[in-house]
Amino acid sequence: MYSAGLRVSELLNLKVENLNLVNNFGYVRKGKGSKDRLFVIADSLKQEIVDYITSNKLEHDSFIFQSYMGRMSSRTIQEILKKAAKRSGIKKRVHPHALRHSFSTHLIENGYSITDVQSLLGHKSPETTMIYVHMASSKFIGVRSPWDELQPKDSVEKVSHEDKISGHTGVKKKLVMKIRFQGIQALKHRNLKT
Repeated sequence: MYSAGLRVSELLNLKVENLNLVNNFGYVRKGKGSKDRLFVIADSLKQEIVDYITSNKLEHDSFIFQSYMGRMSSRTIQEILKKAAKRSGIKKRVHPHALRHSFSTHLIENGYSITDVQSLLGHKSPETTMIYVHMASSKFIGVRSPWDELQPKDSVEKVSHEDKISGHTGVKKKLVMKIRFQGIQALKHRNLKT
């Protein structure tokens, strides 16, 4: 679920025929909202999947995740995840959907666009996908403030290591005032040109 961002229901409805292992993708058929979509298959899991299909003698139209009564249940997935979390030393309750959230958040942190993540998750609206932007650490988003573009490259004086340690607020205050002043001057200068 983590490697592809699948919902539990989508994982349980996967059939062998839904996988294109040669090209590292698969299809969710009739997912949420009865929509079909592509999902990625991690290259590092491909051989494991092939071995699993072969060793379990799964047919082309077989569900991939089966139990003795047919298709595996969502409760079974929850129990598998609970046991895996316990073996890993995770104390919190881990829900299957948390794996989907992690998949999405990590894609955004790795620089993928909202529209890429939206299509991989099968979201109808980009607003739904935006939840994961809020979860991602701001250092990974990579958007620079337009304010930064207004500042001349040499306008910020270096603050000495000693000033940082001692916390000389006078130096910090002067620095902030200088940046504000230069920003206002840059705005006035740009407005005069237009």
